[in-house]
Amino acid sequence: MAEKTVVLYPSLGVGHLNPMTQLAKALLRHGGVAVTIAVVDPPEKDAVQAAALARLAAASPSITVRLLPIPPCASKQYPHPIVPVLEALRAANPALREFLGSHVPAVDALVVDMFCTDALDVAAELAIPAYIFYPSAAGDLAVYFQIPDLYRAAPSSFKDMGKAPLNFVGVPPVRALDMPDTMQDRETDLCRLRLQQLARTPEATGILVNSFEWLESRALKALREGRCLPGRPTPKIYCIGPLVDGGSGAAKENGERHACLGWMDEQPRQSVVFLCFGSMGAFSAAQLKETARGLERSGHRFLWAVRSSRDSSEPDLEALLPEGFLERTKDRGLVLKNWAPQTQVLRHDAVGAFVTHCGWNSALEAVMSGVPMICWPLYAEQRLNKVHMVEEMKVGVVMEGYDEELVTADEVEAKVRLVMESEEGEKLRERAAKAKEMAADAIKEGGSSDVEIREFLTGLGKMESAVVLYTWMVRGHLHPMAQLAGRLAAHGVPVTVAIADVPSSGDSSNTVARLSASYPSVSFHLLPPATGRSGDAADPDADPFITLIADLRATNPALLAFVRSLPSVKALVLDFFCGCALDAAAELGLPAYLFFTSAASPLAAYLHIPVMRSDVSFGDMGRSLLQFPGTHPVPASDLPEVLLGPHNQQYRATIGLFEQLARPKGILVNTFEWLEPRAVKAIEEGSPRPGEPVPRLFCVGPLVGEERGGEGSHECLAWLDTRPARSVVFLCFGSASSVPAEQLREIAVGLERSGHAFLWAVRAPVAPDADSTKRFEGRGEAALEALLPDGFLDRTRGRGLVVPTWAPQVEVLRHPATAAFVTHCGWNSTLEAVTAGVPMVCWPMYAEQRLNKVFVTEGMKLGVVMEGYDEAMVKAEEVETKVRLVMESQQGKELRERAAVAKDMAAAALETDGSSTMALVDFLNSLDISTQE
Repeated sequence: MAEKTVVLYPSLGVGHLNPMTQLAKALLRHGGVAVTIAVVDPPEKDAVQAAALARLAAASPSITVRLLPIPPCASKQYPHPIVPVLEALRAANPALREFLGSHVPAVDALVVDMFCTDALDVAAELAIPAYIFYPSAAGDLAVYFQIPDLYRAAPSSFKDMGKAPLNFVGVPPVRALDMPDTMQDRETDLCRLRLQQLARTPEATGILVNSFEWLESRALKALREGRCLPGRPTPKIYCIGPLVDGGSGAAKENGERHACLGWMDEQPRQSVVFLCFGSMGAFSAAQLKETARGLERSGHRFLWAVRSSRDSSEPDLEALLPEGFLERTKDRGLVLKNWAPQTQVLRHDAVGAFVTHCGWNSALEAVMSGVPMICWPLYAEQRLNKVHMVEEMKVGVVMEGYDEELVTADEVEAKVRLVMESEEGEKLRERAAKAKEMAADAIKEGGSSDVEIREFLTGLGKMESAVVLYTWMVRGHLHPMAQLAGRLAAHGVPVTVAIADVPSSGDSSNTVARLSASYPSVSFHLLPPATGRSGDAADPDADPFITLIADLRATNPALLAFVRSLPSVKALVLDFFCGCALDAAAELGLPAYLFFTSAASPLAAYLHIPVMRSDVSFGDMGRSLLQFPGTHPVPASDLPEVLLGPHNQQYRATIGLFEQLARPKGILVNTFEWLEPRAVKAIEEGSPRPGEPVPRLFCVGPLVGEERGGEGSHECLAWLDTRPARSVVFLCFGSASSVPAEQLREIAVGLERSGHAFLWAVRAPVAPDADSTKRFEGRGEAALEALLPDGFLDRTRGRGLVVPTWAPQVEVLRHPATAAFVTHCGWNSTLEAVTAGVPMVCWPMYAEQRLNKVFVTEGMKLGVVMEGYDEAMVKAEEVETKVRLVMESQQGKELRERAAVAKDMAAAALETDGSSTMALVDFLNSLDISTQE
């Protein structure tokens, strides 16, 4: 196997640097890999950091260490010690980018610490697979994955919930006060920053966790099954621990064995209580005195590393401890200043218990040594670790009072006696001994963690794709295809999305980079633009729809060349508009499937239209009802506008797209069976094309993603937080819709008259004489004062919010305050409303949206129609009427009840044994691709 190159990028701090060094050693032991640790070298580092960097440089001659110098950070007061660390890591991005970009040979993988999520942007920019090393417990990771969603729904900050239990999948209940201190107050900038980091963690290609299967089987199972990240792909989880220091750092600089180990040699087996609280575990003088009294009263031997401040100054033991304490306990106790060789002490036979701050490195060292713990958490994630260690792993007990002003001497005495004397303590020792045995099994050759590291290394640099998805550069098609790719990747299938640069844009490369960052387990490839494309002629009279189809067809050679360059491709999945690539699939000898980004009901109509025989143009039929198999009757005027004109080139091209629906081996549809049972049944029975073979149908939806429209939380979400539940009408018409200024004013008047709260995303109108291609071009920010009625914004301030251009639609729809959605009926928006349980007021505008309106209101019973959508203007009276209907009437109540059921059924479809998950598995089974259970 050719040697691969891995760069490790740790956070600042001994507790993060040391485990990353152990990871480097573990990778090297497996061979076939070159490891570099790139570490930030801040100019204002303290003595502890400097010593840690020095140890790293001497760790192993096989590990290359590269220091990344950064400019000094501004001198200021920080609200928390983690803030300057995060600022330093962010400042290091340019140096990291330069190092990775110039590295020879090319880097196969970047492994970043859990705090280094900003580095994911660097990896995406350089197209380097990025993994996160999680140096803490898998239980913590399970909780952190769930915190962003929990906080969105929580009535208050954790700091206001006290001892209230929080329930997370995969772990025992956690009291709110035991959540990390950085996330106690969600109103702080620090908490918001941490929540943003947590939300980005799933972007990694995989996550390497410093734990092992036996110790945290429940949390790991929940993570791997995706239950901690419902609705989002979970990165591959590699459980590779325990990675702990072998104890080489326990000697003094002169190489002599530490004196405390000689003292331990003289103590009986399992007779000593060891107290050590890490490099930052400093206590007040009052607490030190209470601890000393408790130790003295217990009558047990002890070894105690005392630190009274977080710097390296030596404590004055005589002044800090009770008078005479050192003299009275000199025959059974030893007190050290600041530091003890923890690893070697824990592995000594004389140790019987470990009083610890529950830092994960310390916890793993105790597990590896078979020593039960008395848990006294201090900061960071240590209180969370305490929950896992006591309630789940059952390798420790709690030092009560850790969450109060003082742990009393009585409690110290009681817990020492419990562990050292009682039957419960004996059971703890037995459990700790078992944990030690299982930890050794995990890291030995063939053990669970050894296998996981080998799997990680084997997967590096692989460029194979079992399935290639092919789509084009329009959001409504690109993003559902990316969601489908993410779902396939979550089943362990190597997948690549090939993207035609149509319509071409200067931002295409950036779009692909953003997708790569959002879906780290998926490969994205932008196909080079074809030469001689029809669009190159820039003919002002060219039909934009015909140009689109021609440009997609002209991209076929690039698609062929790309697919031929990939090994092991078993199938092509083509966007409906990219059906011309069915010919390319035939040339490659690959089975081809179509991905239909809209609903099953319009699919049934499109399958049937080519077999209809009529001399009358649809455009001449007005509102005459058309009956398509499996659907509610559709007024002819509600067909897509390309079918309503004369039988010209555009019409014939559209019918050609419908004809090709019968050609693929199967069609994947972004819907679920409960939502459209009649249409699904009709297609499966072949009713739309009687007497002809029909492709197999796979209902794999709803494929609904998260919005990523900008940095941080949008202002409208904070505004929604102030509104009562189910009180706000949300109006948003997609990225390509254009509402004339006169219509915007009518909407405003209707909203004002309705008296209801509203959130309205207003886009700048397209010029009246602009052609349809302008829908896909960016428009400037809407000038709200000029577009809306005089005084409207002032009169509705307090109950309404108008945002220019964009709102985070998925998050808004899922917000408890949102009660109704005025929508253009694009299918992506419709599914977002369905999965959020929000009823719709349907105002279709173009493409298949009028069809969707029929099916949403008449078939699914999830909305009502905004009458006048097909006329020159929807009047203010109609806007007011429909808002009041949905918000106030019995019909509105029934719509909300139906929408709530639809939300539950959508979620059920995506469960492990749900209809859409099973349809996706059936699709993969038809390709003979093994899936990851």
